[in-house]
Amino acid sequence: MTEPEFWQVVEEACQYTGNIPFQHTDLKASHLIDTLSNFNKEDIIDFERILQIKVIEARQHYNVSALYEIIDGPGISDDCYLYFLYALIAQGQKIVDTALYHPDTLAPVLEPTSDIDAECFMYIADEAFEKRFGTSAPEEEYPRNQVEDMELPVSSKRIGQQWEYDDLPVRFPTLWQKFKRD
Repeated sequence: MTEPEFWQVVEEACQYTGNIPFQHTDLKASHLIDTLSNFNKEDIIDFERILQIKVIEARQHYNVSALYEIIDGPGISDDCYLYFLYALIAQGQKIVDTALYHPDTLAPVLEPTSDIDAECFMYIADEAFEKRFGTSAPEEEYPRNQVEDMELPVSSKRIGQQWEYDDLPVRFPTLWQKFKRD
């Protein structure tokens, strides 16, 4: 599976759930599990590898952490932030790119009730693997375990402009106003 193929199956899941950003994350995950369970082992592992790279890349952008900070309030919890990153990727490439470079323009598609927790995306590849190959496979063959053993080609350098919490109303006024973090 290539990166364009990765985004294609994510986009298909978005279309399946009505293309409503930050909604129906569980349905997207179920659709992806069903779709991926028709792929071969290498493609399922590649999906997991690309997903992990996308999570790491999003985590490196200051804009993404600022977006999350505005939505969820001050103080970023590691687990909640990770689930948010999965939720972000679940929206497809266009939303991810917007979050990376123009997060303030996401205000119209975000609501306080938005589904910004996609912990279920952490297990998509493993569940698709089980659905395709059964549960008798050795633990080390599961996609998450396979990818954990890989050296992923990402930099540890943060991207974008560092921020302080007090800077956020000026840098992202539309989001700040919508979530009223005063």
